[in-house]
Amino acid sequence: MNDAVLTCPSRVSQTIAPLRIHVSPFMRSAFLKLANLILEIYALIFARVTFRNWNAWLVQLGFRGLGVLNHRTDFLSGERHLIHSRLRRFLGTDTPVIFDVGANEGNYTVELTKEFPKGKIFAFEPHPATCGRLQRRIADRAHVRHAALGSSVGKTILYDSGNGHGSGHASIHGQVLRSVHKIDNPTAVDVEMDTIDHFSEANGIDIIDFLKIDTEGNELEVLKGAARLLKAGRVRFIQFEFNEMNTVSRVFLADFFSILPNHTLFRLLPRDFLPIENVPLTREVFAFQNLLAVPDGEIERCELPKLSWFSRPPSATDARSEWR
Repeated sequence: MNDAVLTCPSRVSQTIAPLRIHVSPFMRSAFLKLANLILEIYALIFARVTFRNWNAWLVQLGFRGLGVLNHRTDFLSGERHLIHSRLRRFLGTDTPVIFDVGANEGNYTVELTKEFPKGKIFAFEPHPATCGRLQRRIADRAHVRHAALGSSVGKTILYDSGNGHGSGHASIHGQVLRSVHKIDNPTAVDVEMDTIDHFSEANGIDIIDFLKIDTEGNELEVLKGAARLLKAGRVRFIQFEFNEMNTVSRVFLADFFSILPNHTLFRLLPRDFLPIENVPLTREVFAFQNLLAVPDGEIERCELPKLSWFSRPPSATDARSEWR
């Protein structure tokens, strides 16, 4: 039977058996027609300049509910839930190999060391001043490396705020400082650049259980530098940020779907994970969001929710096909 299947959210499935409801093609068609009718009625009533602030407020509320712009705390961003409630189950080991790329002063790394005290954790930070503080803070708990990671081995220029003391805004894209952070005269420092593939081979690492990337718009290049391990299926779970800095680096979320064909992308929510459909309307949002790439073969074991036609709003294609 070619019926659609609905699955219950992951946190509910932890306490009850997964809910599977078979939906007939007729019910699916009826739902889409009703949903599109409601959307068209809303547009007829509220698509007016008078309701601009109302509609903008609804967009902001919707973004928060979909895991976008929740950057105020590590709880809202979903990082606390991931690290302390789910990551141990996801990885299935007490001794994982973890890369924290763009570790800054080590707040995220410290939480990882608390959860995995026996893990082999590598923290990469390119800014010399910031890396010095990172080294003093976590050298007894993790392996600190003073280097940027990217798609090639060599040197690069790192830009930062004008005081030269190191900040969380440092990026190899100078325009990130100018356009996003409004810093007119960023400082520039030469730094060493490595790749994940080269570093892993040089250090006898054949699998990375968890890769976290926060490199201010350079995340895709970091993944390009892991092409060999990715192709071999040796990079398991990947967390990375996607935000307005990607407008500077000219990177779309579609590029991450392309470079990670054997992973499914989820947005981190405060207590859950939201699967992302690979369509432009719901995919290309250039605002803060924490994303988790999960190997397709591990989604069921991790009890993560799956995409279904019911989990997304009707698209323009649905509307055209259903109303004919």
